[in-house]
Amino acid sequence: MGLIPVGIKWDISLLLKLLGWSLLLALLSVLRFYPSSASLEDLMISAYGTIDVYAVQTVIPVFMWILPFLVSNFNFGEHIAKQLDRHAVYLFTRTARRKSWLVKQAMYLSHYVIVFQLLLQGSTVLLGYISGLKAASLFTLWEVTIGITALLSLSGILLVLTINFLSLSLSAVVSSVLVLSYQLIALFTAGSLLRVSTAYYTQLKWMPLTQGVYGWQASIFTGTEKVKSYLGDGVRFAGCYMIVAIIVVLLIGLRKINRLDIY
Repeated sequence: MGLIPVGIKWDISLLLKLLGWSLLLALLSVLRFYPSSASLEDLMISAYGTIDVYAVQTVIPVFMWILPFLVSNFNFGEHIAKQLDRHAVYLFTRTARRKSWLVKQAMYLSHYVIVFQLLLQGSTVLLGYISGLKAASLFTLWEVTIGITALLSLSGILLVLTINFLSLSLSAVVSSVLVLSYQLIALFTAGSLLRVSTAYYTQLKWMPLTQGVYGWQASIFTGTEKVKSYLGDGVRFAGCYMIVAIIVVLLIGLRKINRLDIY
């Protein structure tokens, strides 16, 4: 592997690993939902599209929703730290392109986070269909799947980049524990407050690493019931918020690596 792996060539072993994780998580989601006479859309929303604020005190809904991010961190959380361990001497003594290097690492990580989410959501639809669930509407299923995949991809990219860039200052393990603990606490706190009063939503929607919940706003009012109508301003706000957050995290990472004299 060269100094700057940017994912131009597919890593077959990594793809197979991600496919295995995707099938395992999708199977878990289908088993939790089965048996049911609901639609494929409802399966998607129940699996990774919302967090039931009325059961959030058990922590289980939050933990189940965060599982794909634990998998992402397991596979990618130490990527930049490992690359620096291998190439730090060259990077910090023989080249001034450390910013370009970090951007390409971010592209590599983003690429595979998106691939993982596509595999995960595709596996969930496939296993749901095999279990006997049908789509109420192909167009609605497409809308829901794209919406959930987009938000989870952006949320996953933000999480993985934050952990990797934080590892420029801390160890990869400490970075992972800090960020994932924050996300778990933030989601639990947001859900608990929203359970008390929906008025908290206006403030809580700005809390970092909580925007990836596709049916967050609708779940305040309907629990895990059909959230298919939630495709408007909430999703657009979450998407824009996370894109800006990713850019900010990238800029902070570039500033940090440019100031490092030795790793």
